[in-house]
Amino acid sequence: MLEAFSISVQVGGKRLVHGVSVEVPPGHLLAVVGPNGAGKSTLLRVLSGEHAPTSGQICLNETELHRWSAKQLAQMRAVLPQDSSLSFPFRVLDVVLIGRTPHLRSAETPHDYAIVDQALRAVDMSEFGRRPYTTLSGGEKQRVQLARVLAQIWEESPLGPRYLFLDEPTNNLDIAHQHRMMRVARSLKDQGVGILAVLHDLNLAAQYADKIMLMQNGQVSANGFPSDVLTPNRIKEVFMIPVKVIQHPTAFCPVIVPVP
Repeated sequence: MLEAFSISVQVGGKRLVHGVSVEVPPGHLLAVVGPNGAGKSTLLRVLSGEHAPTSGQICLNETELHRWSAKQLAQMRAVLPQDSSLSFPFRVLDVVLIGRTPHLRSAETPHDYAIVDQALRAVDMSEFGRRPYTTLSGGEKQRVQLARVLAQIWEESPLGPRYLFLDEPTNNLDIAHQHRMMRVARSLKDQGVGILAVLHDLNLAAQYADKIMLMQNGQVSANGFPSDVLTPNRIKEVFMIPVKVIQHPTAFCPVIVPVP
């Protein structure tokens, strides 16, 4: 399990995250939502081990996060950031192959290439394997980066359950690929992967997440099941916009409709 206790982050005298506790069990998808500047991405970077918190404790698979080596962490958890800059014209399959680096003993093997093929197929990019990455659209690059992190945690780890951190993963994606992205995340969850996803789309969060954590001003405003967190009063208070919450016609989840 991923567990964090009273996490705070302060940078240059500014408090970005304050007193946040959270847990992500294996086989669970937690969506973190909130307005711009709420501290969502900062929290994700701290939980994934990219940055150390100013105070608080983080444990991954019953071990304090800082006690895992960088290689061990890379074998257990993968991170899809908001932006993945790459200006060299690598082939798409070579970009995805980077995800296998923590597992290599020497050179890549046919097994690694087979995982790359499966990861590209999962994100609907199989036909792009030999294309230069720099020729892709923004949405296509996002899907390739997702394939890269999928390749990183494709197989079970002897170190314990795997985790996936997604920071606004549906950026630049059309509606079909937004849902494909979230279905991929849900399929990983069904395989026992713990997932924390920062999302801006409240309806995507409601449809795919097991629980939702709503942040405001660096703190947790609410944490629970989608129907308990995404209420009209709370959304209006946090996002400053009136909404109506209705029942999804086919899925057991709320749908948020802004009120003009």
